[in-house]
Amino acid sequence: GRGWYVATQLDDDGVRAVADQLLTDAQVEGAIAHPLPGVEAVRRGETLILINHGDATVEVEGKTIEPKGVWLGRDH
Repeated sequence: GRGWYVATQLDDDGVRAVADQLLTDAQVEGAIAHPLPGVEAVRRGETLILINHGDATVEVEGKTIEPKGVWLGRDH
């Protein structure tokens, strides 16, 4: 295994950069290629679940999701 020590208080961009590097090193991938703030994405087998927690309509991987809406389906 590996351990990381960050000897400073990072701003949001710094936390994001360290987290991105940790995830890359661990070969962890997200449910979607380009996540959006306020959109939750989960894969369960071949099923993709997208939840828009925001107040505006969003476009995620070709799917339009209304505010507070949910998209559920196969991602093929």
